[in-house]
Amino acid sequence: MATSHRRAVAPVGVLERWARFSHRHRWQVVGAWVVVLAGLLAANMWFGGAYVSEFRVPGSESLAASDLLEERFPARAGDSADLVFEAPAGVASADVRRRIESVVEAVARLDGVVAVGSPFGDPRFVSDDGTIARAQVDWATHSGDVPTQSFDQFLKIVDEANGSGLRVEAGGDVVMQNEHIAFGSEGCGLLAAVLILLIAFGSVIAMGVPLGVAIFALGAGFSAIGLAANFANFPAFSPQFAAMIGIGVGIDYSLLIVTRFREGLHAGKSVEESIVLAVTTSGRAVIFAGMVVAVAFLGLFLMGVPFVAALGTAGAIIVTCAVLVGLTLTPAALSLAGRHIDRLRAPFLHTTEGVDPNSTWYRLSEAIQRHPLPYFLVTAVVLLVLAAPALSMDLGFTDAGNTPESQHSRRAYDLLTKGFGPGFNGTLIVVVDVAEGGSERVEALRAAIAGAENVA
Repeated sequence: MATSHRRAVAPVGVLERWARFSHRHRWQVVGAWVVVLAGLLAANMWFGGAYVSEFRVPGSESLAASDLLEERFPARAGDSADLVFEAPAGVASADVRRRIESVVEAVARLDGVVAVGSPFGDPRFVSDDGTIARAQVDWATHSGDVPTQSFDQFLKIVDEANGSGLRVEAGGDVVMQNEHIAFGSEGCGLLAAVLILLIAFGSVIAMGVPLGVAIFALGAGFSAIGLAANFANFPAFSPQFAAMIGIGVGIDYSLLIVTRFREGLHAGKSVEESIVLAVTTSGRAVIFAGMVVAVAFLGLFLMGVPFVAALGTAGAIIVTCAVLVGLTLTPAALSLAGRHIDRLRAPFLHTTEGVDPNSTWYRLSEAIQRHPLPYFLVTAVVLLVLAAPALSMDLGFTDAGNTPESQHSRRAYDLLTKGFGPGFNGTLIVVVDVAEGGSERVEALRAAIAGAENVA
């Protein structure tokens, strides 16, 4: 009796079906993502929420002090800026003093400015040598809520007052929070990614696919965070934080799929089968990695600090967008590139995925296997040298002293340090809720603080 044997056929999974669909309908997939991204950007532009620059830490003494100030002095509840003046001939000379008072009066008339204290009303606001003076500008709102038009006019007044023996700078929290660097760490990160991907792939097209997908993920993630800001208080630096995360995971997740796709092509598979291989293998790793990272970010809720939890939410949103874009847009982009994925090769950098005895990486791996100890020692020394600065690292919050000298806030910071000493830029406010007859205790407290070490 003959027995028939039937070969078991593996069921087709969702990832494989999607891989084949995205290959056969690549233009529709890319077009759909262009429409989705444009819609998200437009929605964020029209309906996006505002980020906040005020961070509240429940139960902290600083929050109690801030709430008490806001309750008793509501007109001074906003943030402040500094007007810093330098005149080698002396700020008290008649002509210089007249020009300083003119600047103070012009700033006081700006929308959103509550008050401007004259530098001549308090001897503590004029340096000992009489060449540097400071005026405090009180705004009605916190730094992130200062009207853009008023802030621009503020800087215009400062810039126009410079010259003829008088230097004027603007600093303080309001200026530092509202000045923007045109090319920041995000741009540097993208340039570094271009260089690394070019070295890894040796092809401009292969480099461009994960980079382009990551930019799509960033645009979608930023828009989603902006829309979510309508329902939660996201810190003002959420976009920068999300950019650092998004550039990394967006490129990394797409990179996994691109690498496996090239491996399939170089093994002789068709474009479609290579896409199926990449999505069904590396795609699973992307899903798992993205879920783990997103859950880890949401774990920041356990700290109990609202703005830290909001940062965790922003991170989870950008990672989720990176996973979705990586799994859906990357296969379509690879289908468009097809066998041209290795075109536009960079000289001396071209690599072949898989086992290639002639490749630089293959020869390097053989050399490491033959002489593991020297490579281990050299690598360990290099890593220890790179990590050495951590031994003398001081942790703390950044201030205007960390910004470029092209910024108003940095130049004002340096002038205040020059005229009044470094501590003038890091004052500590002590708030006392005084009951009747408590003035003597306040004076005793002031004297005790003034006598503490390092208090100027």
